Amino acid sequence: MDDAIKYAAIDCKDYQMAIKAERQGDYIGEALLGQAQDHLHNCPNCQISCDVFRDHIAEWPLYSKTPEILEEACRVHFQNCQDCNDVMKQKGLEAKGIDWRNYPCVHIAYHVQHDCEAHETAWECSDTMLVQTGAGEYGLPIRDGGRAYVPISNCPWCGITLKR
Repeated sequence: MDDAIKYAAIDCKDYQMAIKAERQGDYIGEALLGQAQDHLHNCPNCQISCDVFRDHIAEWPLYSKTPEILEEACRVHFQNCQDCNDVMKQKGLEAKGIDWRNYPCVHIAYHVQHDCEAHETAWECSDTMLVQTGAGEYGLPIRDGGRAYVPISNCPWCGITLKR
């Protein structure tokens, strides 16, 4: 296929037609898929709303039967919308059986979870950004081989005051 045609820009109407066709199960081809994704990234009018995003994540896991263009639209929205990013963190924690409401905020709940198979504890894992101490404090771990940390009084992501 001619590269000029393959990468030609499409307008909002063509983008909407591509989404409709893909939702109906029609194969739209790599060229149109690429054009639709490029359009999505460059057109604020065609980016999805929080309501549409949340409708598509109503069933966990995300994107299980979502058309590829809509999946990309969800990804773009997720990256740019803090509220929907928080909803995804909540759903992820709930899927693991963790009640995020037992923590000061969803960000603290999400970041104190230790899911590393290579390290037995969060204190050993260099990927751990936040630890919870036995005293209920939260802190930034100091990588000195022990359990040293810098206590924090506010969530680094949302600013909520953490009780001591």
